[in-house]
Amino acid sequence: MSSTLASDVGGREGDSASDDDASERAGGSRCLDLQRIGMRIGNRVILDDVSLHVDSREIVGLLGPNGAGKSTTFSIAVGRKTPTAGTVRLAGADVTGVPLERRARLGVAFLPQEASIFRGLSVADNIRLVLEEGPLPAHLHGARMEELLHKFDLVHVAGTLGRHLSGGERRRAEVARALAVKDSDCNPPRLLMVDEPFAGVDPIGVQHMQAMLRGLREQEGMAVLITDHNVGETLGVCDRAYVMHEGRVVACGTPKEVLANPAVQRFYLGPAFPRQAVL
Repeated sequence: MSSTLASDVGGREGDSASDDDASERAGGSRCLDLQRIGMRIGNRVILDDVSLHVDSREIVGLLGPNGAGKSTTFSIAVGRKTPTAGTVRLAGADVTGVPLERRARLGVAFLPQEASIFRGLSVADNIRLVLEEGPLPAHLHGARMEELLHKFDLVHVAGTLGRHLSGGERRRAEVARALAVKDSDCNPPRLLMVDEPFAGVDPIGVQHMQAMLRGLREQEGMAVLITDHNVGETLGVCDRAYVMHEGRVVACGTPKEVLANPAVQRFYLGPAFPRQAVL
């Protein structure tokens, strides 16, 4: 990191307790903890000493310009990639190197950026397929299906094929399907990791998605980690955010703190970013 950037970063994890304070205010226990993550490919440093955490009842954003390392960090958190240094913990358990499909049995739900719904199946059948593959007893599938359809306002499109859904309906159906996965003890997921939830979604759909994420936090006590290129939409729903630059976390804190950070304004947001619209 350049000396100029380092001089005005402010709020970086390890230099300030602001992110821990915000987590304590959320009243949650630690769900996800990335500790001193490093990633190298040959002699190239992709990530350098990256640490971040997400607590229950907390929505956390992971932001940064293209090439900052946020996608690699997110992939490591999800279980798609294994770091060359550092530790990934879920609820205190070391899961470094544990693949995505096994983490689902540990209470993690993942919503990828690309469309993941089966286009030739109805919304109900998409959810039913996940239920049938999980540990939940078959006689409870119907009740769980109804619960998810109502919770995500999908009752009216339960019989609609995936290919005919709007962007917002598709994203809600994908979240419902992700939450249909149960852990090995038949408990619902405790942590949802969402890649680009606001991409390709109209303004009303964005508002619905934000409301849905808040509902998961407030009603279900879930933790949520979001990475997205849409800064305003992401900060508009987050309790805290991390900003990355050149493979390192250079700022973290509440949306207000991140937006006020001089370094973030200079290398990422620019002087014309409508900060007041977010706050």
